[in-house]
Amino acid sequence: MTTRIVGRSCTLVYCITMKFLSAALSRRVNIKLLIFDCDGIIFDSNHLKTEAYRQTIRSLKVSEAGVEKFANYHLSDVSVSRFVKFTHFFTDMYHVDGASVDTLVEKALATFSSQCLALYSQLTPVEEALSLAERAPISCVISGGAQTELAHVFKEHNIHLHFYKILGSPVTKEIHLQELFNETGIAPDETLFIGDGFTDFKTARKFGTHFCFLKQMSDWKDYETEMEGATNVTRCEHWSDVLKRIDFDGDDNCNAQK
Repeated sequence: MTTRIVGRSCTLVYCITMKFLSAALSRRVNIKLLIFDCDGIIFDSNHLKTEAYRQTIRSLKVSEAGVEKFANYHLSDVSVSRFVKFTHFFTDMYHVDGASVDTLVEKALATFSSQCLALYSQLTPVEEALSLAERAPISCVISGGAQTELAHVFKEHNIHLHFYKILGSPVTKEIHLQELFNETGIAPDETLFIGDGFTDFKTARKFGTHFCFLKQMSDWKDYETEMEGATNVTRCEHWSDVLKRIDFDGDDNCNAQK
């Protein structure tokens, strides 16, 4: 019997065990904590956000060469926070006057956020992700997206109660995951991180959690070389492949509120 926490208001006794068939270990492992990235996992939003980044940088009167330079930087690791990306770009790549960096970053953040809210409102969450989140012992989102924005988007789509916590930037994924381990007492080897970007993989590798790379909506170009030799990775082409690797033992109907 595992304890399942739904939303942030109640705790359920949930008579079900989740098992994941790890390709890295060639066996099934017990999973108590399931982590989802957002873009490319719960929403098919990666390509739209890349274009939103281009439009944001272009609106700040950056040259077209600079726009593409930023887009390529973004695509090198889509999971990195926008706060980090904009600051790095204007400080180290486009080399604007130091006094202007904070102003440009603030404008970029505001413009990009408004574009993201508009694009998310037109998207439909991936049903496979939601059904898995609903059944897993504890499901959380750890995203590079802005946490305040994520809260709005998940409530707008009425999917926020599928997750114990919905976490985003400016706090890093590593810090969020460490705090979840501290809070729940769940071990890294009882945790599965489903992601599609380098930072997802890097975070899982640091803690020794199981990592499922979902290629279906990913725009991580160098995933093969950057994950080469990793001992914690299971690669899946589609969401259907992820679900085939997951089994549940127990009765979904035996949960009772504490």
